[in-house]
Amino acid sequence: MVQIIKGSVREYDVVGRIGGEEFSILLPGVSPDTVGKVAERIRAAVYDTELKLEGESCRLSVSVGGVVFERDASFSELYRFADQRLYAAERNGRNRVEIIHASSREDQARIH
Repeated sequence: MVQIIKGSVREYDVVGRIGGEEFSILLPGVSPDTVGKVAERIRAAVYDTELKLEGESCRLSVSVGGVVFERDASFSELYRFADQRLYAAERNGRNRVEIIHASSREDQARIH
């Protein structure tokens, strides 16, 4: 999974496993409009990967929850927003991308 994700982002983007089946990706300097495109590229790359287990083909899928901050934010704040979007992606059908743009401390956000 990590190799698929790394193949979908820039060399200097940060990809890490944060537990279980969850991964975190930091995309420094990416415009808000580009974040969704990158997330969709990752989702599609995972879905297009064929996994063979005991001779049987399996299709993988991934739900992506993301957040774009245009201000300084702590890791816990970033994680909280991204985690909320991940659960929204799973509730809304899985194998999809849900991104939130947070622009102020008051947590006023636009969902895309």
